[in-house]
Amino acid sequence: MSEPTVDTIIADILSSLRTTLLVSCVGQKGSIRLIAEEFIRHARSFAKSTIAPLKCYDVATNTFVDKESPTTLSLVGFKYFANRDDPPSDPSVESLPESPPAVAKQFAAQAIVDFYTDWEEHYRRELAIAHGCSPYDFQIDYFGDLNRMRQDYVHNRGVCSGSVHCRRLKWFSRGDLMIPTPQNYVELLAAFPIEELRQKPSPRTSGTDRVSIRASIPVIREFEQLAGQVRESKSDALNEALSDWIAGNTIAGE
Repeated sequence: MSEPTVDTIIADILSSLRTTLLVSCVGQKGSIRLIAEEFIRHARSFAKSTIAPLKCYDVATNTFVDKESPTTLSLVGFKYFANRDDPPSDPSVESLPESPPAVAKQFAAQAIVDFYTDWEEHYRRELAIAHGCSPYDFQIDYFGDLNRMRQDYVHNRGVCSGSVHCRRLKWFSRGDLMIPTPQNYVELLAAFPIEELRQKPSPRTSGTDRVSIRASIPVIREFEQLAGQVRESKSDALNEALSDWIAGNTIAGE
C-alpha cells in the first residue's frame, strides 16, 4: 500500500472537518427537537381530563420514561443546564428562552476540540511525512486560532479569553460565551487553508513549543517553586536548564 499523498491527506482533513460540523449542527437540532416534542405532548394533554406529566429522557434506552433513575434527565434539568450561562430572572420552565445557549456551546466545544485534536495528534504528523519536514514547521494561523478556541473551551468554560487574539477566525470578543453562528461555521470551511497545507513549509528555527515529557513530581514542584522565587517565567527557566544540559553533555561526549 502506497503512502498517502499531500492532496489525499488534505482531502481527508477537510472531510473530517465537514463531518465534525455536520454532527455538531444536526446533534444540536436533535436535542432541541426531542425536548420540543415532549413539551408539545404535555401541552396537548391540557385539553384532556388528565394532564400528562412531563417525562424524563433516559440515556440508557434513548426514550422518554415516567420515573427518574440514575440514567435519566428531567426536562426541567435539561432546560436549566441548557440556559445556565444566561439565567432568567424567573426560574420557571415556561420563562426560559427557546434557544439553549449552553447546549450550543457544548456542541461547538466538542466540534472545535475534536477537529483540532485530529490535526495536532494525527494529520499534522501525516502531512509532515508526506512533505518530508518536521510537524513543528507548520505555523498556520487557522490552526493557531482553533487552538486558542480549544484552550478557552477546555480551560475557561467556553468564555472568550485567549480567543480574542485570533488572527483569522475573529468571532468573539473578550467575555463572550463562545457560540459560533451559522456564518462562523461557513467561514470555518471557507477559510480552510488548502493552499498553505499544499506547500512544504520552511524549516522552523525560532519560536516556542510545548515539551511532552515526564519528570519526577518532586523535581517539577521544586522547579516551579524556584522559578517563581527568582521571578523568572517557567519557559525561560526551562530553556536555560535544557541549554545547560545540552552544553554539558555535548562537552562530555567530545
